Amino acid sequence: MEGNTNGGVARKDGTLKRTTVMSDTATTGGYKAKRATVTRVVNDALATEVSGRLRYQRHYFMTAGIGARYVKATFLQHVTEERAHADLLVERIVQLGDKAELSPERLRRGAVVADDHGTSDG
Repeated sequence: MEGNTNGGVARKDGTLKRTTVMSDTATTGGYKAKRATVTRVVNDALATEVSGRLRYQRHYFMTAGIGARYVKATFLQHVTEERAHADLLVERIVQLGDKAELSPERLRRGAVVADDHGTSDG
């Protein structure tokens, strides 16, 4: 065995000693959660991220007046971050062997964000 760059010891097959090896699946052998439950929870999180992105995007386009450039830049940063979060969630859903639910009904049902009047959408 030879040392790797982060101080661990690699086996001849390239895996690190004392690590769990994943074989072409999205989970390890000791994974106990039900995939359907995990997928539902991740789809709920996805709905929240997509709704948040749309809300920030709306605010971005509606912002005007003195200081609008700074405020718009802030909203645009939030839009970018929400999209990155959503992309990661979709990737995880696909890894679990399912499909992301992005229908308008699903987004309305699963999104839990405050609307412009301070009440909850979900």
